[in-house]
Amino acid sequence: GILSSPSPVSRRGAKPGESVYTTMLNGYGKPGLLYKFYVEGAWQKVSPKLLKFRPRAVMRFPELLSSLKVSSSMDSSDGLVKTLKAMAEGSKVSIELEKLPVTKQTRKILRMHGVDVEHAVLFGGEEYEVVFTSSEDENEVMGSCGEKGIRCMKIGKVLRGRGKVYFRGKELVGGWDQFRGHESP
Repeated sequence: GILSSPSPVSRRGAKPGESVYTTMLNGYGKPGLLYKFYVEGAWQKVSPKLLKFRPRAVMRFPELLSSLKVSSSMDSSDGLVKTLKAMAEGSKVSIELEKLPVTKQTRKILRMHGVDVEHAVLFGGEEYEVVFTSSEDENEVMGSCGEKGIRCMKIGKVLRGRGKVYFRGKELVGGWDQFRGHESP
C-alpha cells in the first residue's frame, strides 16, 4: 500500500485519558446477521438489499492524520472486542467501551430477525471500520471527521491497565475468528 501520512499510526500508542472512536461507514452487525441466515439455511428471509452489502474500507481516514492527533488505530475486521483488546494489549492499557456503535437501521434489522444486537456489535466481524484513539477534544475529533466526510462516534475511553476491555463493568473477551467464521472466546 501507499502511506499518505508522514508516519504510520500503529495499534500501540493509546494512552490513559484518551478517548476511543470508531468510524461508522457501514454500521455493525450485518455480517453476523448474514452468517446466522447462512447457518440456518434461511436465505429466503434476507432482503435483497442486505444480500448486496459489501464492507468497504474507510479510504479517507489517513487524511485525518494531518489535522488530528491520532495515537493508535486499527481496523475492526476481526470484530470490535478483538480490535479493542489488541489495541489495549499493544498499548499496555485497558479500554472501557461506553457506547455500542450501531446504527438505528442495523439495530432494527437485527431485532427483527431475532439477533442479539449487543452480541452482534461486540463479537461480529468482517467490518472494515477504523477504531482509533485521540487526546483531542471530542468536538475537535467530530469536526475533523465531518470535514473529511467520515461518520464517526466516540465509543469509550482509555484507562490505566493491562490489556483488558470492559463494557458495563464486565471484562469482554473473544471476537471474530476468520478461520472458524464466527466469534471465539
